[in-house]
Amino acid sequence: MFDVRVLVVSVVLMDALVLASLPRHVDLIAALVLIGLLILHRLWRQFAWLLVTAALLLGTAQVLRLLQGPVAGALGIAVTFVWRYCLAGAFGWFLITVVRPTEFVAAMTRLRLPRFLLVPIAVVLRFIPTVATEARAIGDAMRMRGLVTGPWSMVRHPIRTSEHLVIPLLAAAVRAGDELTASALSRGFGSSSGRTTIVDLRLGLADLLLAVVVAVVAAHAFGILP
Repeated sequence: MFDVRVLVVSVVLMDALVLASLPRHVDLIAALVLIGLLILHRLWRQFAWLLVTAALLLGTAQVLRLLQGPVAGALGIAVTFVWRYCLAGAFGWFLITVVRPTEFVAAMTRLRLPRFLLVPIAVVLRFIPTVATEARAIGDAMRMRGLVTGPWSMVRHPIRTSEHLVIPLLAAAVRAGDELTASALSRGFGSSSGRTTIVDLRLGLADLLLAVVVAVVAAHAFGILP
């Protein structure tokens, strides 16, 4: 739907605006932008998560503002910061969900991102889903063998959990790292010449509209627009 280059730049800019603690309710405007993106991509689970998180944190912050005392004020500030970081994380979550690693690498190559930055980011984008899949497989194996019955049993027996979960997960992470390194080398990341890609990146009307929306939000945040 959107060009990956526009999505990446937009998400980075929106995260910067949210975490900059700017006035003028920038976080609420950014949340509306994210809600629009989630609806357009039909990510209903993330949409519901964002609504619940916003209702809980913003509602708590509003209640704390009505209370008197330094403790309530400090807690209100803390909850506000938690909301901002959750919103910034939601933007990143959205980007990772809708952008494939191959598209991201192609987009960053077009943007002339230095290789010493591009390669680690590309590896991380592939490494995290791989480790998550391995963790789920290990958890399923532990439940099938009767080693755990639920999250509470893992908390009650931390040593046994580390023995049956953490150690195999570390071994799987090392193996995944080796496989990703070999994959990166086979894809030409170690070559001194330029890489080519079959990913077709084109700017369209939707990208222009998103860029305009983000630019308007940034201008409003810095007081350029009312």
